[in-house]
Amino acid sequence: MDNFPKPIGRNSTPDEQAWPLAFLNSAAASYISGENVFTDGGCSGGLMTGAIDPSALMPSS
Repeated sequence: MDNFPKPIGRNSTPDEQAWPLAFLNSAAASYISGENVFTDGGCSGGLMTGAIDPSALMPSS
């Protein structure tokens, strides 16, 4: 994980991973269904837009 791209400069905390789940299980999200919530600090977006080079994810030999 140390070599994995971190667009915001750090790994997430357990709380940061839990808050979206707590929200989706609350009354505030009663009308939400079938969503994928990415809690990856922008890594997926960086890969899709080319801001992160996919070769950075490959192990070096």
